Amino acid sequence: MLVLSAAAQAEVQRLARQWGLEQGWFRLEVRSGGCRSLTYALQFHPPGQAIAPDEQSLEGDGWRAIIRDRDLPYLRGLTIDYSEDLVGGNFRFQNPNARNNCSCGHSFDHDES
Repeated sequence: MLVLSAAAQAEVQRLARQWGLEQGWFRLEVRSGGCRSLTYALQFHPPGQAIAPDEQSLEGDGWRAIIRDRDLPYLRGLTIDYSEDLVGGNFRFQNPNARNNCSCGHSFDHDES
């Protein structure tokens, strides 16, 4: 359903430690906006906060994510990678459901078919 590369896993774990979040749960959302009609949003889930009834938790090797049920059709098969370049690091999203991606890689149109 959701894949994080080794580099993305390492960056999520590093950020969780930096923010003092031992659990390392992150929330992945799809929001309206960006250069295309939709954009990805990553943020950490506050420790002790319950997962809402309309959310699911997913776990992989070294990561735990929370995704809203309504976002699942947009995110099926998503791969998240992380890479560093001259201007800094960035998460990169490879989404088989995206019809078009913005050049920044954070905004997309959803393939309705």
